[in-house]
Amino acid sequence: MTKHAHRQAKYAKKHLIPSGMPPVRTKRIYIDVENDFGTSDLATLERDELCQGGRELLEDAGYSFGDQLHVAASHYNVFAAQTAFPQARVHVRSGIDGADRALVELAEQDLAHSERISEVVIASGDNYFVDTVRKFTDHHIPVTVIAHSRGLSHELRLVAPTLVLLRQGFGAWRFAS
Repeated sequence: MTKHAHRQAKYAKKHLIPSGMPPVRTKRIYIDVENDFGTSDLATLERDELCQGGRELLEDAGYSFGDQLHVAASHYNVFAAQTAFPQARVHVRSGIDGADRALVELAEQDLAHSERISEVVIASGDNYFVDTVRKFTDHHIPVTVIAHSRGLSHELRLVAPTLVLLRQGFGAWRFAS
């Protein structure tokens, strides 16, 4: 080992978090962008509507720096999803319930490390998320569901511990508590 490599290894060992420390807990936000914007064709929305809708949804979700933000959309809406949520990791899955399936699979993976999750926000009203909400609440993780009242499944409404309803605006969904 060279002198430089030895110095780097010593520095890394000194500045790493000791293994006995609890893991950092972060909020996970999962957004089904087509569901929340009320259309499967986001190309019909203006850039300003996408940006404003994205900002308002993140504000409603309580987004802050350090939160893990995941957005799912079909391949038709990838550009619009990235425009509305530039700080998000965008997951692409097309087909029936494609975005829902992508987010649920991601949530299941995150659930395997539940000690690292402080809370969960699911921005979708689809019935597809009922079991996911139940699993997070079974692990005593606070869950908030953000959805439009007309797009919210009855069963998801019943299992959601906290619910924030959206209202429709002039293109993109606009939000109200």
